[in-house]
Amino acid sequence: MELRSHNLSPLKKQYLSDSLSKRDFFEIVAHVLNKGWQDLVHCPEESVSRDDFIKIEVLLEKKISGMPFARVLGYVDFYDARIELDENVLIPRPETEILFDKVLKRVSSRSISVVFDICTGSGCLGIAYKKKNPSCEVYLSDISKEALENAASNALLNQVNVSLIESDLLKYFPKELRADLVFCNPPYISKNEYASLDKSVHEHDPKLALIAEDNGLGVYKRLSLELPGYLSPGALVALEIGYMQKDSVKEIFSSSVWKEIICEKDFAGLDRFIFLELH
Repeated sequence: MELRSHNLSPLKKQYLSDSLSKRDFFEIVAHVLNKGWQDLVHCPEESVSRDDFIKIEVLLEKKISGMPFARVLGYVDFYDARIELDENVLIPRPETEILFDKVLKRVSSRSISVVFDICTGSGCLGIAYKKKNPSCEVYLSDISKEALENAASNALLNQVNVSLIESDLLKYFPKELRADLVFCNPPYISKNEYASLDKSVHEHDPKLALIAEDNGLGVYKRLSLELPGYLSPGALVALEIGYMQKDSVKEIFSSSVWKEIICEKDFAGLDRFIFLELH
C-alpha cells in the first residue's frame, strides 16, 4: 500500500473491510500511539507519523493473517499485571484468569506465606498473586529455560521479587520448601487432541506447554506423587484441567492425603478447575 497520507482514515477503510473488528483496529492503533483505544474511536481523522503508520499497518496485517491478538500486541493484561509474551510461552487464556479469581476467593481467610506457580510459562499466576500479596514468598518454576526467562522479564516489568526454579515439576525444588498455595496450569492435551487444535494454536503456542503423556494426564499423575511432600498442612492446590478430564484427574488424586477434592466450572459451564486441600 502506498503511503500517501498519515491520516488513520485510509487504514480504517482498508482493514475494517477485512473481517477486523472496530475494537481490534483501534486497540492496535492505540498500542502503537500509546493512547486509550476508546479515545481514538471518536478521532478517526487523527494524523500519525510515517513510522507509526507503518507499524500500525504491519500489526494489522498480522491480525488479519490469523495471529492471536495477544501475539500481535506482544502482551496481555492479567488482573493487575501486564504480561509480555514471546514464542516460548502460552498466551494466558480467560480460563486461567477465572482460576485465579476462584483462588483469591478461596484463600481470602487463609494465611498464605509460600506460593508455588508450577509450569509457570509467562509467570502470570504467580506474578499476579505476588502483586496482590507482596509479603508472600513466590516461586515460579518451569522445565523450559526460555519460558523462565520470559517469566523473569515479567516479574521485573511488574516490579515484584520472585524466585525462579528451572525444574521438571518439583524435581529440583529445595527439599525443605513447603507451600501453602500451589498454582499449576500444566500441559494436559493428548497427542491425538493436539492434531485437531486450531491453526492459531499450532502456529503460535509452544508444543512443550500443551502436550502431556498418558493421554494428557501424565503431569497430573506425577504431581499426585510429588506434591504432598512439598505442602504445608491444609495447603491448597489449584489445577487447570481439560474440560473432559474431571473424573480422571479426581481419580488420580484420590489418595487419602487429600482432605478435599472439588471440581469447578468455567463461565461456559465446563469442568475446568480442580481444587485440592491437604490434610
